[in-house]
Amino acid sequence: AGELFSDIMNFTLKTQFENYGLAGGPVHDATCIGYLINPDGIKTQEMYVEVDVNSGPCYGRIVCDELGVLGKPANTKVGITIDT
Repeated sequence: AGELFSDIMNFTLKTQFENYGLAGGPVHDATCIGYLINPDGIKTQEMYVEVDVNSGPCYGRIVCDELGVLGKPANTKVGITIDT
């Protein structure tokens, strides 16, 4: 199991660097817990968010209307920046 985890992490880190220039990968779960412990550490913005369930290039993705172009009321808060 350790070798499999290592292989997955190495692939993930390599892909993050090649595609996004990031020297590390995202840590979504820890970020969520950090927000629950100290919400002041993450700047949020209210916006309309939905999951695209139609066929096409965004199928299954979360779409955030950051600029309000859809004219729909905000339905959640989205983390924008984080204090590190």
